[in-house]
Amino acid sequence: MLKTFKGLDRFFDKANNNRLTKGVVLVRETVGLPYYDPIRWRETSKRSLGTTRYRFRMLILIQAPITFLLLWPTNDHSIYSRFAPAYIASWILWIVAALVISIQATGLIGSERSHQTLDVLLTTPLKSEEIVKQKFAGIWRTIHMLWIPFATVYAFQLWWESWVRTSNYHPRVLSETAILFSAIRAILSVTLYLPTIAWFGFHQGLRRRSQTQAILITMTVISLVCTLPPLIAWALFPEPVPPFWVTAIQFISPAVVLSDVPDTPGHWIFLLLHFLGVGFLYLWLANRSLGIFAKNVGRNDGSDFDEIEADVPSPWSDSPLLRQRRERIGTRLEDDLNSAEVH
Repeated sequence: MLKTFKGLDRFFDKANNNRLTKGVVLVRETVGLPYYDPIRWRETSKRSLGTTRYRFRMLILIQAPITFLLLWPTNDHSIYSRFAPAYIASWILWIVAALVISIQATGLIGSERSHQTLDVLLTTPLKSEEIVKQKFAGIWRTIHMLWIPFATVYAFQLWWESWVRTSNYHPRVLSETAILFSAIRAILSVTLYLPTIAWFGFHQGLRRRSQTQAILITMTVISLVCTLPPLIAWALFPEPVPPFWVTAIQFISPAVVLSDVPDTPGHWIFLLLHFLGVGFLYLWLANRSLGIFAKNVGRNDGSDFDEIEADVPSPWSDSPLLRQRRERIGTRLEDDLNSAEVH
C-alpha cells in the first residue's frame, strides 16, 4: 500500500507540473514539533498512513470504486435481491475496512519491533495507558476516514429500500420499521465493529512476535466468527424457518446481522442483544489491551522494583546486591514519606 501511495505521489507531482498549474499545491502539510503528546504527533505527522494527504488518497481509492458500483445499472430480478450492487458494495467495503484496520492495528507494536524502536518508545516518560492511547491516534483517524464511504453506502441503501422498492414501477411497500431497522443497524455496526477489530488486532500484535502472524490470526478469527454460527445453526436445524434458539445462534455472526431482513419483531431483540455483546467485547478488549501492554513489552511503568522479583522466591534472594537494593528502596520510601509529612 505504501509503495502504491509513493507511485501516486510521483504521478500527481508529474501531472501537476504543467503549463497551467505549474506545481501549485492547494493544501501544504506543515509538521512542527510537539509541545504535548509526542507519540500522537509521531503517529499522525511522521508516519505515512497517518498524514492527511495519504488518508485522502486512501479515501479516493476506496470511495471511487464503491461509488461506481453503487451506480451500476440493475434489472428487474436483482432489484429485490440481496446481491444487488448496492449490497455487494457494502460487503466489499467491510472486507477492505477489516483488512486496513487489522494491518494498521497489528503494526502498532509489530513495526516498532521490526524497526528496533520499541525500547526507545518504552523509555518515553508516559504511563503505558497513555502510550497506547496516543498510538491509537492514527487508527482513529483511519476509522473516521472510513465513515465517509460507509455513510455513502448505507445512505444509498436506505434510499434504495425506501424509494426504489416502493416506487410505482416496482410496487413493494416496505414498512417504516424495516427502514428504521436498517438505519440503526448501519449506525451501530460502523460505530462498534471498526474499533472492536482495531483493539483485537492490537491485542494480537502485542501477543505475537510477528506482525504477519498477528494479521493472519486476526483475519482468521473474524472469518470464523462470521461463518461458523450460521453453519452451526444450519446443521442443527436445516429447515427454512428455524426456531427461536437457532435464530439466536445465527445472530452471533456479524455477517448475518448485516444481511438480515427484519421479518418478525424478534429480530429487533436479536439485533440489540448482538450489539450489546459487541459493545461489551469492545470495552473488554480495550481494557485488556491497556492492562497487558506493560507486561507484554517488558515495561514496569516506572516502579522502583520488579513485582515479579519481589513476589517469586529466588535462590539469589539473600545476595548482598539484592540486600543493598532493598535497603536503598526502603531508604528512598522513608525519605519520600518524611518529605510528604513536612509539606
